[in-house]
Amino acid sequence: MLTIETAGTVERSGTVPVPADEAHDLVVSVLVRRGADAGSADRVARHLLTAERDGHPSHGLMRLLEYAHDIDADDLRPAVLPSVRRTAPGVSVVDGGQGLGVLALDTVADELVRSCAEHPVALVALRGAGHLGSLAPLGRAVAAEGLCCLGFANYSGGGQRVAPPGAAEGRLATNPVLAAFPGDGGAPVVVDMTTAASSEGEIRARLLAGQPVPPGWLHDDRGRPTDRAQGLYEDPPAAFIPPLGTAGTEHRGYALAVAVELLAGAVAGGGVARPGAPSTGNSGLFLAFSPEVAGTSRDGYLSAFRQLEEHLATTRTQPGRPAVRLPGRSAGGAAGADGGPLHVPARLWAELCELTDAPGGARAADATEKRK
Repeated sequence: MLTIETAGTVERSGTVPVPADEAHDLVVSVLVRRGADAGSADRVARHLLTAERDGHPSHGLMRLLEYAHDIDADDLRPAVLPSVRRTAPGVSVVDGGQGLGVLALDTVADELVRSCAEHPVALVALRGAGHLGSLAPLGRAVAAEGLCCLGFANYSGGGQRVAPPGAAEGRLATNPVLAAFPGDGGAPVVVDMTTAASSEGEIRARLLAGQPVPPGWLHDDRGRPTDRAQGLYEDPPAAFIPPLGTAGTEHRGYALAVAVELLAGAVAGGGVARPGAPSTGNSGLFLAFSPEVAGTSRDGYLSAFRQLEEHLATTRTQPGRPAVRLPGRSAGGAAGADGGPLHVPARLWAELCELTDAPGGARAADATEKRK
């Protein structure tokens, strides 16, 4: 398991501008040196940079630290490619082979689209993949083909940092759910969300950036709120993530997390939360289907889509609040979205550069030195 250290947080505060191509080359270099082929490394790099540009650093460059650590610990096999076994009409099992999760995610998307061309509904069970990262790219890829997509992912039984309501220890992972729907000539609607109060990655990203954790994201073993993110990574942990929901309603997020655990772990066969579960990798269950499978014409679906979109877009908002938009539609302004440099936490960039001989390491060190 990757350990998050706090030493040097003050000295490495702030951000450094990093050209996207330099960040891409660093990711590729780190993975190729550890056994990945250039094509696989490029695919992972593009996935991480897309998350970074979209304003989701929790699934961006910081994940390279995790991947390198897991490869070095022989928990992740960068040279292994996913395999596919078709078990019934419209049903496939993808085995990630503990390889790079992004490749498994691509394989799931390809299988869903391929199978839906031949069958009304496609179902893919995913087992033994490395960290999948954001599920949204899978949803967008499937929706781009005019299909609806549902997905449920767990940590193959590990990653137990979420405490059930009233509990003094973690028992579940953050267990994300995915729902994606084709749009009317525009971007699809994509829901990619955790069943916990926060994703673990969002907390880790704030820790690496030296930012405080918002109220409600963590509590200690007596249920008291805490903003000390490092407690989540101590042994034994001194902080835990609550399930999704406000005070008194966490049972709803907990119930949803259990449902995801059963779908991804028991139904898909990836393994459920249990003592001694592996601490790396993802499993999941994914479905795809055309809106027409329920007897609704494509024109009828798109007409309803437009009605909902317009109804929400014309919502009267509170003073100072932005216009209401559909889930998955970017509000714009993400780092690097305009082709400019990414703004990466200086501490993170320095640690990434330590994974290779990238010359950016010296630049990051210079930038942090000037901030002292």
